[in-house]
Order: sequence, then structure tokens, then C-alpha cells
Amino acid sequence: MKITQKSKPENPLPVILIPCYNCGEAVMEVVRKCRPYTRRIVTVDDGSTDQTPEYLRHCETDVIGWPQNRGKGAALLEGFRYLLQDPQWTLAVTLDSDGQHAPEDLPHFLLCYQETRADLIVGRRRFEAVKAPIIRRGANTASSALISRITGLGLDDIQCGYRLFSRRAIEQLTPLLSSTSYAIETEMALLARKHGFRIEQVDIQCIYTPEAHQKSSWRPLYDSYNIAKVVLKSLLSS
Repeated sequence: MKITQKSKPENPLPVILIPCYNCGEAVMEVVRKCRPYTRRIVTVDDGSTDQTPEYLRHCETDVIGWPQNRGKGAALLEGFRYLLQDPQWTLAVTLDSDGQHAPEDLPHFLLCYQETRADLIVGRRRFEAVKAPIIRRGANTASSALISRITGLGLDDIQCGYRLFSRRAIEQLTPLLSSTSYAIETEMALLARKHGFRIEQVDIQCIYTPEAHQKSSWRPLYDSYNIAKVVLKSLLSS
């Protein structure tokens, strides 16, 4: 969905959920840039082995987590359960901790929600605007196209973790989610579609840095296998 620059969001400030794993000092800048757009930030430390826990202590966010790495899906699920204890919010946003998602793009999600009242809004990264590896860009585009084609999902960037959720989407989807890996993002989208939630997408910046790429916990074979299992499960249950 295209958002005009003249529009201004008129929605309640969302809560923000940031899963963290060995992101180091980068998370402090992400949190700082998120502050103007939110009433509350929750960070989930997914068993980081570097200085991330120390940096999180200085971020003034709600910090939850555990000592051993469980996977991005596990971190998001724990974050959702934690957020649902608070009855005061209606919208939630998830984004990555390494700086590859720009908090400045958050108004695009709010404007899209304002115009569509979608329950799930997924970021669509503009890979052509950055010098990301060709293989990575190609793999993301091809996998999203393939999954959308065989499932009818219609998303151009199905694995993007920058998302806005309505409260009812999180309330209804959280008990159904089972993925503990990166596959959770595909699983969430497929379940949202299956249960009749409206899904939209908005263009966002793609911020690529070699440092963040080196720290990425994405495991191509393992995570691709898990995504394939999620897609197959969805097809068999439809």
C-alpha cells in the first residue's frame, strides 16, 4: 500500500516489541529512535552471549528473556504473551534489534492501519535501494513469490519482521503459533489469512550493513526447512 507524505496518523501509540540476540550496542539506537512513536517498549533477550544484556539494562525498556538461545519465534511468542498482560494497548509493532528496520518508517504502518484497519501490516523492504548481496535479495524475492503463489497469500516480503498487529490478531493467533525459529513470520501470515484477518503491506527502507549481516542468526538451511514445513502444514490443513 502506498502512503502519501501529507497524511498524518491519528491512532493510539502502539507498544513496540523487539526480539534481541547478540545485537550489541545497536539496540540502544533502535530504542532511542522508537521513543517518539510509542508508549511502551518491550525487549526480549533471546540468550545473547555478547554485551547485549548490559546494553538492554541501559535502554529503559521492559526486559524479559532467558539465558539460552531459543530462536526468534520463541522470543516473539514470549513477548506477545507478556504484552497481553497489559489491557491498555490496541496496536503492537515488531521490529528487529540490529538497526536494519528504520523506526522512522513506523508512521507508514500507522497510516495504513488508519486507512484500512488491517489486523496485520507487513513491511515490504526496498532491496533495490541498498547494496545488499544479490544472492540474499534474490533468495528473499524468489521465496516470497513462491510461497505467495502456492498459498495465495499475496505478500511481496513474507519474511520481513517489521510488522504492525491489532490486539485481536495477537490475542487469537498467539495460542495457535508453534514455530520457534524465523519460520514464525510465515506462520503468522498464513494463520492470519486462514482466520480471516485483513492483511496489508507497506513499503519500508531496507538498511543493510555488513556488520549486522555477520551477526545475523539466520541459518539458511535450517530456517528454510522450517519455513517449508510451515507452508506444507498450512496447505494440508486448508
